[in-house]
Amino acid sequence: MPDLNILVPDAAAPPQAVGLKRRLYVALGLFFVGVGFIGAVTPGFPTVVWILIAAYFFSRSSPRLHRWLLNSRLFG
Repeated sequence: MPDLNILVPDAAAPPQAVGLKRRLYVALGLFFVGVGFIGAVTPGFPTVVWILIAAYFFSRSSPRLHRWLLNSRLFG
């Protein structure tokens, strides 16, 4: 069986924001995690959409927060 790692190219890391844009992205990511948490404890309120948006902002601003979100017991 062929090695599948050869067939799948490495995904390039998204461009990292710097300066004020980075701070704004971190703040938005934290805001959307908060909204996602409200959705997790409130029946009928979506959670996944908000966590996906937070993951977008974290992936472009803070690799540490992005890893935290992906490894989270509640949202990961």
